[in-house]
Formats: sequence, C-alpha cells, structure tokens
Amino acid sequence: MNQHGYIWMRRAFSLDISNSRAQMVEAQREVVSIRGHLVAYEAEGDGAFFQDIRPQQNMAREQVSSGSEVPLEIHTEQAFSDRRPDYLCLGCIRGDPAAITYLLHVDAIVQHMSAEELTLLQQPLWRVGVDLSFRLQGVRDEVRGPVPILSLDFTDGWQLCFDQDLMRGITEEAEALRHKIVQLYYAERQGICLEAGDILLIENRVMVHGRSAFRPRYDETDRWLVRCFGMMNSRFTESVVKVQDS
Repeated sequence: MNQHGYIWMRRAFSLDISNSRAQMVEAQREVVSIRGHLVAYEAEGDGAFFQDIRPQQNMAREQVSSGSEVPLEIHTEQAFSDRRPDYLCLGCIRGDPAAITYLLHVDAIVQHMSAEELTLLQQPLWRVGVDLSFRLQGVRDEVRGPVPILSLDFTDGWQLCFDQDLMRGITEEAEALRHKIVQLYYAERQGICLEAGDILLIENRVMVHGRSAFRPRYDETDRWLVRCFGMMNSRFTESVVKVQDS
C-alpha cells in the first residue's frame, strides 16, 4: 500500500457490458490476493465474498452502503469488531458523478492533535454500536467497548478505529475529541469519484472514509459497486485460530 493508505486504479480495464460483474470480481480477487486473503462475514451481505452495492429506496436515508440521500458518515469498516478487515476494495461497474467517496488518513488526524490529546485517543474511552447492516442480519443490537480510537504499532505506525454514527465518548473530553476528528475530516478529506472500470483499495486500519449524498433513479442506470474485504496474512491466521479456539 502506498503512503496515502489507498490505491486508486483508474479505469483498470474496459468492462464488457455483458460480463461486467464477472470481470470486476476477478480483477478484485487478484488485487486483494496481493495483499492477503479475501474474507467474508456471515452477517454482511449474506456471507458473500463479493457484494453488490446499489441504492435501495427503503435504505435511502440510512447509514448503510446502500443508502444515498444522506451523506454516509465517516467510519472504518466494522469498528465494533476485533476481526474487522484490513482492506476494503470497491470496484465500480457504473458510477454517478454526484457520488463522491471521501478519504482521510490517520496521519492527518495525528498531526492536528496535541500530545495530551494523542494520549487520550489511545485510551479505551469510546463505546461503539453494531452496524445496521449486521443488525438487519440478526446480530444483536448492543453497545460494545469501551475501545480506543488510536493505537501505535511499532511496525505499521498509527492505526485507528472510528465510526461517526455509532461511536460515543464516555467522558466529555472523549466526546469532544470525536467531534474534532469529524471536523478534521470535513477540512482535510480527499474526494474520489469512481467511474466504470475503477478499483479503489482502502487500508481500513489507517483510513476513515465516507460518501456524499446523491440522487438515484432506482433503475438500471444507478451507481453499481462490487465490494469485498481483505485481511493481511498474519491477522487472517490469528483470526482463524481465535475462531477455532472460541
């Protein structure tokens, strides 16, 4: 992964309209396999490795990937789980010029924090709820934690876990820091508009991401992404062992 925490492959290939999804799936499989293992979650997209992300009218104003009419607030994938993915891969079959994917690197957050704030951000001072997409598939609606937002890995540097919608501080100072990160996102974020044939690989442990609101037509012309997740080899092995031992 590059120093920016993401790789944007613009028009990685020309899509064959009659076989576009199969083409995209194979391309994403190759991209993720370079970094580690594909992973799937039973309660996310029915456990499929590759999930179609299209606007759903009944989810238009919800904080889920199939929403559209409200901005998707900033988050790392599955902030509530200790088995969250290392990578998020988005492949674009059909884009929408109004749908902007926004990114912010953890370093941009760290640079705007004092030493005292960095110390607090590494403390377990935030509780986090379970994603709506998981709750709709039967995962219990509960508040987990408390957890820290930042951690410092001596090999990989700063890492973060964050969810604007589902995370709340357990002290006034912690909640103020959550708001500060949201404000930094709006001031420092980078926008990407995905087009047909693009692949975006995001390093989930160093990037927060969100999306602008847009107006779908709810027909065959709407934005269409294919999503998959990846986990680094070492963490994949560790997660398998934890599951077998649990």
